[in-house]
Amino acid sequence: MKKKLFTLLLAVAAGIGTMNADIVDGTCGDNLTWSLNTKDSTLTITGSGEMTSTPSPWADYKSYIKYVSLPDGLTSIIGGAFEGCSGLTSVTIPNSVTNIGFRAFSGCNNLPIVNGIRYADTYLVGVIDKSLSSYSIKEDTRWIGDWAFSNCTALTSITIPNAVIKIGAFAFEDCRSLTSFCFPNSVTYVDWEGMFEGCTNLTSLTIGKGLENINAGFGAFGGCENLANIEVVSGNPRYDSRNNCNAVIETSSNALVLGGTNTTIPNGVTSIKEAAFVSRQGLRSIVIPSSVATIEEGAFYGCSGLLSITNYATTPQNITEDVFSGTDEYPGVAKLHCKLYVPENSIPMYKVAIGWRDFAYIEAIEASEDIENTSIEPKTSKIIRDGQIIIERNDKTYTLTGQEVK
Repeated sequence: MKKKLFTLLLAVAAGIGTMNADIVDGTCGDNLTWSLNTKDSTLTITGSGEMTSTPSPWADYKSYIKYVSLPDGLTSIIGGAFEGCSGLTSVTIPNSVTNIGFRAFSGCNNLPIVNGIRYADTYLVGVIDKSLSSYSIKEDTRWIGDWAFSNCTALTSITIPNAVIKIGAFAFEDCRSLTSFCFPNSVTYVDWEGMFEGCTNLTSLTIGKGLENINAGFGAFGGCENLANIEVVSGNPRYDSRNNCNAVIETSSNALVLGGTNTTIPNGVTSIKEAAFVSRQGLRSIVIPSSVATIEEGAFYGCSGLLSITNYATTPQNITEDVFSGTDEYPGVAKLHCKLYVPENSIPMYKVAIGWRDFAYIEAIEASEDIENTSIEPKTSKIIRDGQIIIERNDKTYTLTGQEVK
């Protein structure tokens, strides 16, 4: 009798309702209940709303689970919900689900495989053979899971179907042969942690109309040393790439959140966000317009190839030492060699300002202020010649410091 009572108390504490020889059940959300028939291996969830129980209350019975039935009206699946359910072979995810948590189907190694990719219905769990150069994703795929294509070192390009709405963390980590990537208009959310970390050959990135969050951070593009061409598709309400700047600008705040080796910072940008140019070792020169008032932590972290910075701010931005720092793997800006060009009357201030004073060469901008952001002038263009940005204006050619090239 005491043993039965103790078992019942454990069941109640774990969110489990009734228990008999074949049925275990309980709650997994405010309006959700679950029932596992251990005889036919079917886990059935009924009700509506968010799945909230963490860890999943059926975790102790996952070895029984082969089939999962989810209800229309379910809006989320918690992280790790079915993690380790190695016998799971079938699940149908209703269209009402808008969020699937971290590692929800990790370790479900009996789910079906299509063209070398494992799926939980419309959720892409991951690839089986990581040695291929290309993969064909099912057209009805709605989610790409965490680490889905991680370490696919031979992958050169991939087309994301226009049904995908969310992409999980580390999805393309260490895809070292990947050269270009396009987020289709359907994608609304990306977990940026480690997204393209280690993608050393990624040169081109396109952001679709629907993406609502862009957070470069230190990990998302770490090691993307050659990322050059960045475009936000016209019509995105949150971000833009105005004036073909090869950068991502947050429209409402005029903050540059992601930059590359070909970026021209438009006049009117007010801040450069944390890690915006992290590890862009291919970046050789950058012009910072006078409108930029804030440069955040690690903005140019690991930009060891930077040789020239032209800063039009008359008062040095208040920055920390690590704006231009780095690591052994991604060394920082070589301040003994990188030249810093600033307004002539501001040189004394730059020579004592934290983060700027360590540049060995702080010299005056010789060109007039109207050369600043000349990329928007009709008769002016910027080109790359021998790895350097050159300004062509009115049939004459100038360096970024305003010196005419004969």
